[in-house]
Amino acid sequence: MVDSGSQAVTWAEFKQKWRWSNLLASVWMVLFFLALHELRAPGITPAARLIWCLVPFPPGVIGFWMMVRDTRRQTEMERQVTGEAMVYAFYLTVAFYAGMGLVNVGYPIDSQTWATSWVVPLLISMSCWIVVYRRVNPR
Repeated sequence: MVDSGSQAVTWAEFKQKWRWSNLLASVWMVLFFLALHELRAPGITPAARLIWCLVPFPPGVIGFWMMVRDTRRQTEMERQVTGEAMVYAFYLTVAFYAGMGLVNVGYPIDSQTWATSWVVPLLISMSCWIVVYRRVNPR
């Protein structure tokens, strides 16, 4: 049986580590895939197509604002790691999309594959952040 004191500490730790950006990112992903699904529907009007194209933007703008706000709260080491990781991630992402463009010349890729390829830059940036963090802060 767990006493209420340890539950309070766990809840306090959870509240301290909770970030609204995690929920916002989930909302953005759901809206993105919902819009992608709706845009593939037959007989969609041009006005509806425009609206569905714009649906994911508000959470994206709010998420960008939250990211800038969180960057201001980072320590100097966190800023250094994030900045250096983003430099590496930018070049790797450019190389990835250049490679996908070359592959597309030989083997045409459908628009669905291009629309869902946004996951790769996220994985690249997370991987670069982990590599740089391990290099700066070895344990």
